[in-house]
Amino acid sequence: MLPEVPAPDAPVVWLLADGQPGNQTQMLGLETRLRAAGAQAQLKQARANWRHMLGAAILGASGWSLDRATSDPLAAPWPDLVIGTGRRSGPWVRYVKRASGGTAKAAVFGQKSANTMAGLDLGLVLEHWGFPAHPRRESIPLPPTGATPERLAAAAAAEPGLLDPAKAPWTLLIVGGRCFDHGLTPDDAGAVARAALAAARTAGGGLAIVTSRRTGAAAADAIRRAAPDALFFPWDRQPNPFLALLAAA
Repeated sequence: MLPEVPAPDAPVVWLLADGQPGNQTQMLGLETRLRAAGAQAQLKQARANWRHMLGAAILGASGWSLDRATSDPLAAPWPDLVIGTGRRSGPWVRYVKRASGGTAKAAVFGQKSANTMAGLDLGLVLEHWGFPAHPRRESIPLPPTGATPERLAAAAAAEPGLLDPAKAPWTLLIVGGRCFDHGLTPDDAGAVARAALAAARTAGGGLAIVTSRRTGAAAADAIRRAAPDALFFPWDRQPNPFLALLAAA
């Protein structure tokens, strides 16, 4: 249970949410855990303008890429700690640290925001990226997530019966897709679906598949063909089935 009122001297933590779904869920998860620990966690919605495409090397510790008309203000009184995730947030986190006169500690999650540690106190990068050692950068096995036990329980209660218990154990294949430096071809997608189907059959249960907004129509069609007996949930189904499937699988 979250404390109703944090202690007056509890550390103030700003969490910069840039609106990207994968980054948003990380900030939601951190907000929950920080509040449970007694911190004054404040989720701040921050949105980028076109200048975010210039990259952190040019933007540095600035708010140039912040769309101030649609973002929560980043102004004094400054926090004790500011945290961001994803490449858009890197310059904003550094800006808060600089504007505070260095009193606000700055931390980021993600390889695109922690690829350079200038202006940062802590960078957290998934270990599979194999980043070189740095005294202020740590490798973590998984990112933070907003899929808390409370949210999973609520999703399961709101949409029960997605997966038939008679066909358990269920394997859930969560499909991503193309991003800046990786692709997902139909051949790749089909191969992954066939491997997941084989694993589900070996376990003696069923296979459920949920796609994401990045998967694309061609890859989704290849997945359907490769695993025609699987339960298929497109990413744009309403209500979004993702948390309910996580709770049920």
